[in-house]
Amino acid sequence: MLSTENMGGVVVTPSQLGEMQADDYILHARDSVLNKVPVERIRMPLDPHAHYQGLNFVLAPDSTIYAVQQTIISKSADGGKSWEHLNTDSSAFGFNGWLLQANNHGQLINVSQQGEESAITVWLSDDEGQTWGQTSEIDVAGFPRHISLDGEEILTFIGSCYGDVSKWENATGNSHFCVIRWRPV
Repeated sequence: MLSTENMGGVVVTPSQLGEMQADDYILHARDSVLNKVPVERIRMPLDPHAHYQGLNFVLAPDSTIYAVQQTIISKSADGGKSWEHLNTDSSAFGFNGWLLQANNHGQLINVSQQGEESAITVWLSDDEGQTWGQTSEIDVAGFPRHISLDGEEILTFIGSCYGDVSKWENATGNSHFCVIRWRPV
């Protein structure tokens, strides 16, 4: 695991972190020098069902930014200056959270799994997560922790896997961790 205790050759004290969190700057360390970089902070709603650090950002082809928490999707059409908070509870669709990406067509993609040893299901939404349709099921048991989507629209799953992943092209890993590259059909 990567330690953030001594990034950039400096050690940041708890009081420095507290001051930063109360002000409009972030700390940036490089070559043993700690700098204050001015920023404009915009508070996001706190998801009551998730850890406060559980935030993922997705950039759509039209430059819309989605900020994704466990049960909240927020969107910005102006580069993050303002946000609309979509009340989109993942459990309403039978999902156990959001692992979201946007494809080249502007559709949102989510993957879900009902249990540790069940298949991974891929879902698409054409209306910013208001409705979802199942597009595929990947018959490898595992628990995806992260997904990414490349320019060729190949999903890459990173997470815990169970069973034999060797049948998948571009799959690597063992019975505890795997990376699977998958192209929707």
